[in-house]
Amino acid sequence: MTEEKSMSDRSQPPFSRLVEVHALKPDGLTVVIEADEQERSRIAADIDLPSIERLKADFIVKPLNNAHVMVTGRVQAAVHQVCVVTLEPFAVVVDEPVEIEFAAYQDGFPTLAAPARSRRVLEEVMEDEPASHELAEVDPPDPIINGRIDLGTLACEFLVLGLDPFPRKPDAVFDFKDPADAEPNPFAVLASLKKPE
Repeated sequence: MTEEKSMSDRSQPPFSRLVEVHALKPDGLTVVIEADEQERSRIAADIDLPSIERLKADFIVKPLNNAHVMVTGRVQAAVHQVCVVTLEPFAVVVDEPVEIEFAAYQDGFPTLAAPARSRRVLEEVMEDEPASHELAEVDPPDPIINGRIDLGTLACEFLVLGLDPFPRKPDAVFDFKDPADAEPNPFAVLASLKKPE
């Protein structure tokens, strides 16, 4: 029983706040979410951080039509990362803007309510055509899963985007000396000049 519960816990996201897309009003929904202590602990373990002191997100969730939703806002956090130079944890502040589109998918494509351009771009990607300048600029919408958007998971994704992958304390100094560059010992030089008897 304990093992089953443990496996079930691992399948759950560390931070989840679900929004039902069908319940959204035309003018959208303003949502403020904040992770509690247990959630912050789970997120820190999930993304390999020493600690997360605060994680808050402000979102505006607005339907574009019956199958497309735009989420805008900001993710703010106070965390500790490990310095790649000193290997010591140090405080980091994250302030990451959010602007992302979600869509309902059918057969691997956004539904017909999605803009025709998005559907065409996805078709080209799936056909493995060479990337063009246009393809590089267009990201397909994220999927709406079971009619819901998980703003907690979205906040975690943008938290990770806001973290430096090679964190370094402001005062950290990388002081590596190659042994091969060391100055020769003068006595060692004299010893090498001494003639064997």
